[in-house]
Amino acid sequence: MKTCLCFRETFTLITQPYQTANLSYSPGRLGLHTDQPSLERPPNIQFLQCLKQAKTTGGENQLSDGFYAAKIIRETNPKAFQLLSSVPVDNYVTGTQRTVGKFHSAYRHPIISLDLHCNIKAVNFSNTMRFMHMCTVPLETHKPLYGAMKLFNDLIYQNMVEFKMREGDMIAFDNNRVLHGRVAYEINEGDERHLEGGYMEWDDIRSYMRVLNEKLHG
Repeated sequence: MKTCLCFRETFTLITQPYQTANLSYSPGRLGLHTDQPSLERPPNIQFLQCLKQAKTTGGENQLSDGFYAAKIIRETNPKAFQLLSSVPVDNYVTGTQRTVGKFHSAYRHPIISLDLHCNIKAVNFSNTMRFMHMCTVPLETHKPLYGAMKLFNDLIYQNMVEFKMREGDMIAFDNNRVLHGRVAYEINEGDERHLEGGYMEWDDIRSYMRVLNEKLHG
């Protein structure tokens, strides 16, 4: 598992009443997002395992393919795609983590990152981590960029899947492509929702696959 700035190799998400400093730990709605866009290299693969599910309604997990939304925009609205893939926006997060102390991570990414051949390489999208003032974006670009971001936001919700994890379930997804979120839910005193999470890099996974292939086939 990968160690990130504000997480250990694995991290614990226990939701309890009135714990609202971070939306991940609150029972409130958690919008679709990718993790850690405030890092220069956001984690590749994310794992989430449900150890305990809250005994109330709501709390369904949501997943959406960001590449699919980007592809639709590229085909139907080239100007919006050009803005989303060329204008870097600031993302940041501050806080305190008991294993690293205080932290303040910040990085600038376009919403859609392209590789050298202009193929879609990654999506970097979090409404809660994006710096609202967009000081580094030219003023005349603000309105069309917000319009393009709203278009992307609308599309990911129109094309998402929704399900409720049961105790023992684990999901794994590409954090550079798949956005995840959660429906709001109520939680009673004494109840909790407990998830364990972690990250891995594609380089590590491909290495393990090669080693396993050599072991199996020589």
